[in-house]
Amino acid sequence: MTIFTVGERFEVELGPVAHGGHVVARHEGRVIFVRHGIPGELVRVEVTGVSKNFARGDVIEVLVPSEHRVEPPCRFAKECGGCDFQHISVPEQRNMKKAVIVEQFARLAKRDIDVEVIDLGQHTGWRTRMRYAVDPEGHVGLRGSKSHDVVRLDKCVIAHDGIQPPRGNFSHTSEIEMAISSEGEIRGFRDGRLDDELSNGSTAITEMVHGTRFNIDPKGFWQVHPRAASMFVNTVLEFAQMKPGDHVLDLYGGAGLFAAFALEEVGPGGRVELVDSTAASVRDAARNFPALKAHVGEVLRVLRSLKRADVILLDPPRSGAGRPVLEQIAKLKPRRVVYVACDPASLARDVATFAELGYELAEIRAFDAFPMTHHVEQIAAFTLA
Repeated sequence: MTIFTVGERFEVELGPVAHGGHVVARHEGRVIFVRHGIPGELVRVEVTGVSKNFARGDVIEVLVPSEHRVEPPCRFAKECGGCDFQHISVPEQRNMKKAVIVEQFARLAKRDIDVEVIDLGQHTGWRTRMRYAVDPEGHVGLRGSKSHDVVRLDKCVIAHDGIQPPRGNFSHTSEIEMAISSEGEIRGFRDGRLDDELSNGSTAITEMVHGTRFNIDPKGFWQVHPRAASMFVNTVLEFAQMKPGDHVLDLYGGAGLFAAFALEEVGPGGRVELVDSTAASVRDAARNFPALKAHVGEVLRVLRSLKRADVILLDPPRSGAGRPVLEQIAKLKPRRVVYVACDPASLARDVATFAELGYELAEIRAFDAFPMTHHVEQIAAFTLA
């Protein structure tokens, strides 16, 4: 088998897209994961990294382009680590994300599924939360792909216009965080501290979803695509099939996006409990929605203390819920579980585990909530078999 070396260059035909946004290719019997390519293209690749079982590389020349190749809207697309799908037409980005979900479910969950990736629109200028890096000279930008180097930016095409890279010299600053709310409130932080020059108000910001107001910590978790929160709420409510009087748990519930609407569904005779490990988010949820029973703590620990649930909602981190959490959920025997996931592999693994515990996948829907990147959101519903 050929041993690749970093810096080596060769021609290769690109195969299918892989989880993580790379395209898989084989050269003289060895696998290489390639950035900036599209399945079916003939390209020249440069090896950028080598491991025991595979190599990584970048496209440096496109010899036979795909019909789906487009000019990236950002001139920094190839060097910046923020967007890896800008060279692909938007419809084909969704097709590739679908292919990844289908492949991960077939491989990890041993299930054949058919799912469409729903277009949320607003393919540029959508990101409402940004974390910028600052180089030693005080210039603002984003990290390069798999690098600590800062790519200096004058504009980020996926960032909302209100939180573009701030201009000026930011010496003695390592990181700048920016957030803009649905009401146009902007908050900027330098190394974690609110900066009045980057902000247009005090710390808390307001998000509005279906007429419901959320006053939240701008550094807390919130969906970054401006159309995601309302779309996800609609889907979660549809999948959860809550009834008046239900006892609902919202795990990894953050500032209460789903819990707020669950309260309306279960009515005064029902109960909604929210669990999250981020104290500031739980405080926001409890303050905004006093009818909630809000718990601060690690989800598994709190879950072990709970005795009942008719419906469980969960939006775990990228790594997924994992077996211990799913086992505790299964012990409560909810009739319906709705799982919001940002990683196809984690969700597929948890689907397999949940099936062992008696819960079958009933529905799944995917959303292109991160255009120009390989990331994709999924919402799945489970029923007790």
